[in-house]
Amino acid sequence: MFGALGGVLPLRLGGTAENGQTAAQHARACADLLAVYRTAPFASWNYTKSGGTVTITSYIGRNGVGLAHAPAANVNGTGDVTFRWVDASGNPYHVYENELGELIPFMLRTADAATPSGATARKATVTVAANSVRVRTFAGSGSGAAVDTTTTVEVWGDPFLATRAIGDYGGDLEKEDSETEGRAPYAAHILRELQEQRGTAYTTTPGRLVDVENVALARFLAATGPRLAEKLRANATPGRSDERLDYWRRYLAVPTKPGEPRWRTRQKLAAHYRVAKGATREEVTAALEELLGDIFVSVSWDEGASLSVPPTPTYWPDINPGPAASSLGGGAWLSTRAHLFVLVQIPAGLSVGEFLTAMNVDMPQLLDRMLPATKTFGWATSDGFILDGDPGSEIASASFLDFDGMGEA
Repeated sequence: MFGALGGVLPLRLGGTAENGQTAAQHARACADLLAVYRTAPFASWNYTKSGGTVTITSYIGRNGVGLAHAPAANVNGTGDVTFRWVDASGNPYHVYENELGELIPFMLRTADAATPSGATARKATVTVAANSVRVRTFAGSGSGAAVDTTTTVEVWGDPFLATRAIGDYGGDLEKEDSETEGRAPYAAHILRELQEQRGTAYTTTPGRLVDVENVALARFLAATGPRLAEKLRANATPGRSDERLDYWRRYLAVPTKPGEPRWRTRQKLAAHYRVAKGATREEVTAALEELLGDIFVSVSWDEGASLSVPPTPTYWPDINPGPAASSLGGGAWLSTRAHLFVLVQIPAGLSVGEFLTAMNVDMPQLLDRMLPATKTFGWATSDGFILDGDPGSEIASASFLDFDGMGEA
């Protein structure tokens, strides 16, 4: 098995649009797959109601395909059925196990129901709860009385819709075509070499035993030779690391959240790796761009006109005393000259929770390590910072004493 697949997987990006898969094509495919995930329903099924009997004829859902994964039906009356997902003991559940063995919660948000064209019932209504869907069907003429009929139901609801990204499918806008195997894999070159070494007495016809042996040897040698060397070089830095990602996480001492995707961890590690280059203006900007992605807008420092004319505010005892509230004892010592201003935005599709985690957890971890101890930093979603704000407000603003808060003007 290793000899057959080792020199092929993972597939390398490159070639042409007609022969191969370029990095741009791969990113497009991942983006399309993400779009399908965000728009596809959580589940859909067909059922027929006749009196007190409800028969589900087909079911497709994220929790599984087939009637074994379908919700249980409870008859409320004529044309009135409530569907609820329950386990083998009849207890409602709100999580399911996906194809990777991960427990995924779900919370239904909306649903749609329709009856076949020409059926007795012309109208269907739905009422959605977190774990159940109530469907009622009515006649489309006369009194509009409730009737039993065949109905198709679709429901939507997934807590990860706002946080899912193309990185969850292996996509990354920073990926590049392979310079070594973009057009032809190592195994192809090694295969031709093996065929030449065996001589004309051995067949090169595909599918013959000699050819199968040559292909297996070529893939084996490609995996244990040039590909292994490339993996060693790639894992030497966190930005291109895969197998050694956990090593870099421990080495750089970068904490991660439970369930954090590997692509996000890789971004954070690559940003922290820049610390070794020093806190220059260019490196700080590049590190924030890499860490925050579309959240990042710009950074700036209030340097003042000259060393003898410091920016406002600048406080130190006796010369220009500051407010008593900003003193730790002995007077206030502070200046915006030593403060980094980070301007950010909330991209469309990013949840508030993910945004605040990036700004109040990930960014401080990076800048606390990257900037000298004499420097402070703050962020805002506009051109201004509110200082000395009310710490009890819904969005706390930065104070003169605590610059790493959020200000919005």
